[in-house]
Formats: sequence, C-alpha cells, structure tokens
Amino acid sequence: MTLYINSPQWFYGIDSCIELLSVIVAFIVAAYGYKVYRLSQQKKYKHFSTAFLLIGIAYLFKIISGFVIYQKVIVQQMIGPYMISRVMVEPVTWVHTYSHTIFRLLSLFAFLILIIVTLEIKNKPTMILMVYFMVLVAVVSIYAHILFYLTQILLIALLLHHFYHNYLKHKSCQALYVTLAFLGIFISNTVLTFMMYDPKIYVIGEMFQLLGFGLLLYAFILVKKNDKPKKQA
Repeated sequence: MTLYINSPQWFYGIDSCIELLSVIVAFIVAAYGYKVYRLSQQKKYKHFSTAFLLIGIAYLFKIISGFVIYQKVIVQQMIGPYMISRVMVEPVTWVHTYSHTIFRLLSLFAFLILIIVTLEIKNKPTMILMVYFMVLVAVVSIYAHILFYLTQILLIALLLHHFYHNYLKHKSCQALYVTLAFLGIFISNTVLTFMMYDPKIYVIGEMFQLLGFGLLLYAFILVKKNDKPKKQA
C-alpha cells in the first residue's frame, strides 16, 4: 500500500502540534463535562464528556498515523548460480492505515454522540442504525477518504445549526464562541475534503482546526470564569 502525504514538507510536525492542542482541549472539556455530571447526575453531561474524550483519543491516533514507521526487510534474488540477499527499508503502512481508520471511527462516534445528546434522540433503533452507518463510513473511507469528511461535515452542520439557535436564544458570549468554534471545525473539515488536490489546502484546513479548538478553549475559560461568582455566592 502506498502512503500519500498531503502535507507540504515545511508543515511536517506543525500539524502534529495542532492535533496535540486539539487533544488537550478535548480532554479539558471532557474532564469538565464529567465534573458537571458528578455534581448534577444528569446523564447528558456524561455523554457530552464521553464525546469529547473520544475526540481527544481520535486525534491521538491521527498523530500516530502521521508518523511513518520503517522496518528492515531481507530480499533474496537469484542471479545466475548465486543467491543474493539484500536488506531494504520500507514503510510499515499498516500503522498509518489502522491508526487513521481508528481516528475516523472514534471521531464519527464522538460527533454522533453530540448529535444524540443535543437533538435529544432517544429512539434506540434509530441510534443503532446511526452507529451502523458510522462504522460503515469509517471502513469504506479507507478507500474513499472523501466519504468520511462528507459524513463528518453533515454531523457538524447539524451541531452548528443547534448551537447557532442556542446563541440566538441566550445571546451569551459563551454560546457565541461555542458556535464560532464549531464553525471553525466545520470549515476545517470542508477544506480538508479537497486536500488531495493541493498540499496548501491541507495547511488551510489545519489552520481552521486550530482556530476552532482555540475558540472552544476560550469558550471553556469563559464558562469557568462565570462559575466562580456562583460558587462564591
């Protein structure tokens, strides 16, 4: 299997740093969601926490998929009466393939959980069917990566629609930055759909991801600041 590198050479490592920031932000939000669940015992916060935990783990696997591991292979060839042995170095492509597949599967599950929580979907047959399609998309996208991004764009668009109406309802800074954060993540996935055409497109997509998770971190900071006066009161 051939490894296709979408990133320009100068961007190697920078994208991994962006993914690492995404992991940190996702874990912070997941920890806060679980803390709220422990205090309120409302299951929606537990599911919310699980979704962001999966996002964090997903991006860890994406980081792993970006590192090409090499192995030594002994190649034997008959030249006349002699057996010639050579040691060759080749990439272990299965590490990239399986890590990226796990990233896609966990990422789809994470956004699906957020959809189920925010839209309050409670019909179990519907949820089972949605899970089935997420697994199908993750597997098929090994051969057609565009299917993964199109599916994720749809999921994020539904979340973005929900968060936008939530902002219109409450008009709070936190709601605004959450909406802008998911807008950044939505644009990132939309841009990355076309990354095979030009390495610069990959860079643009990663920059929007950085913006999205940066705004999500800022929204979290605002929520924590607003919590302090309540605790003091």
